[in-house]
Amino acid sequence: MQRMMAFTDQDSIHIDLPAGYHTEYLPEPVHISNEFGQYHAYYEPKEGGLVFVRRLQLSNGSHPAEAYERYRKFIKQVVKADKAKVVVLKST
Repeated sequence: MQRMMAFTDQDSIHIDLPAGYHTEYLPEPVHISNEFGQYHAYYEPKEGGLVFVRRLQLSNGSHPAEAYERYRKFIKQVVKADKAKVVVLKST
């Protein structure tokens, strides 16, 4: 298994909530780091909304075929964290 180029993707998404709504639940911050790269994601409440910050950094290099399952697990963890749900409710 070989990755020829390192890759970094960084996102910061600002979400404005409609008046009268609030966040009931935000996922816990996620930090994953191994020989394949790093992933960090977190939600930050802001006045009137929230911010989602995500950074995925994939390392370059060669890995033995036996490392493929660890790589798959890393990618699955990233996908799971990216699909985390936020709960927004109407204020009463």
